[in-house]
Amino acid sequence: QNIPNEEINNQWSKLEQIDKVLDACSWYDKKIFELYYYEGNTLDSLAEKTSISRNSLFTTIDKVRDLLKKKINE
Repeated sequence: QNIPNEEINNQWSKLEQIDKVLDACSWYDKKIFELYYYEGNTLDSLAEKTSISRNSLFTTIDKVRDLLKKKINE
């Protein structure tokens, strides 16, 4: 309640930017990123659930994270 409206609007703006970047990603990259960050899975639990190697998951998540940093800071 004590958060200024400008700060709230800035947070929503960042989330919208993230959604736009994720929408431009392949379905695979987007889904892996969502499963990891939005659903709070660890790499180990995600690897177990999906039967995808932990290293492959890490590479995908790292790639999307770098893309988000690049696109949002443009």
